[in-house]
Amino acid sequence: MPLSSAKLYIDMDDVLCETARALTALAAREFGKTVELEELTTFNLERALDLTSEQTELLMYKAHQPEILGKLKPRDGALAALTSFVERSIEIVVVTGRPPSSGDVSIEWLLEHRMPHDDFVHMDKYGRLEPADSTVRVLQMHEVVEQRFTLAVEDAGEVAATLAGQYGLPVALLDRPWNRLEALQDLEADGLVTRCTGWPEVEQLVHGMLES
Repeated sequence: MPLSSAKLYIDMDDVLCETARALTALAAREFGKTVELEELTTFNLERALDLTSEQTELLMYKAHQPEILGKLKPRDGALAALTSFVERSIEIVVVTGRPPSSGDVSIEWLLEHRMPHDDFVHMDKYGRLEPADSTVRVLQMHEVVEQRFTLAVEDAGEVAATLAGQYGLPVALLDRPWNRLEALQDLEADGLVTRCTGWPEVEQLVHGMLES
């Protein structure tokens, strides 16, 4: 595949930054719920953290405030991998399921940590986003086809299953406790989803795809 035609979809939370660790710390501070990262075996935070629906709503509200999002730590290897992609003229699009209201602090975080990217977009991955105002465009999942991505890098198992299974977009899935789903096994066997332990494996996968 020509390098000039490569275009990567890069998720943000728990792909570029350590969001789950911040969420568990916030849940412990706000509600006294102590849960280790390896115990987060579901993306349903209400169930994973043993919260009420009201507590979950408050947790997510607080988690999307600038004082939390702005202090998230980068994931090991992310900067090095993205830098290597830029050096080979690979287009990088950061695709986030965060609400549009978090756009400014998200972009500020990318700039502060020097995470190279050509574009930043919001996508309604879970069917619950609404634009903060008419100037913010929120992509729908089916629009991923029009974007002509070469590969997606995700941590959410359900999103990976939809991207690969429904829209045929290959996914590099960063292995996390909450994405070890039986539903992904067939997609992994078919090579549409490749489970990676960290960014060095993602980087190797991307360069291998482009050189084949």
